[in-house]
Amino acid sequence: MGLQSIDAAGNLTWSCHNAECAQLSANVSHELVAHVQADVVSLPPCPCGAQTFLKVRFSDAELAAPNMVDKNGRPTPSYAMAQRHIQLRQQLDTAGKAYVALNGKLDEKGAA
Repeated sequence: MGLQSIDAAGNLTWSCHNAECAQLSANVSHELVAHVQADVVSLPPCPCGAQTFLKVRFSDAELAAPNMVDKNGRPTPSYAMAQRHIQLRQQLDTAGKAYVALNGKLDEKGAA
């Protein structure tokens, strides 16, 4: 379902894809909030066993895609969600949990 909220202290809330599950929460400091790839972060699993993975790096073209703005040029919920995911990556970086490639280098999109 995506990240519903993230605050300045790094507190996250999200929902499982299973509608019967309660809302989930964790802080960016949680050991299971971590990069699994340069552009993907995992959140702790739901008690039902489902786990959420979030894309956290977007190209300029992706952020300018037609689904990111409405016909009046206003940001859509898709754009707002992408911004929350980007904020998550930034908070992970600040918390010392940035993605590090095995060769120590990332390309311009953040991929190893």
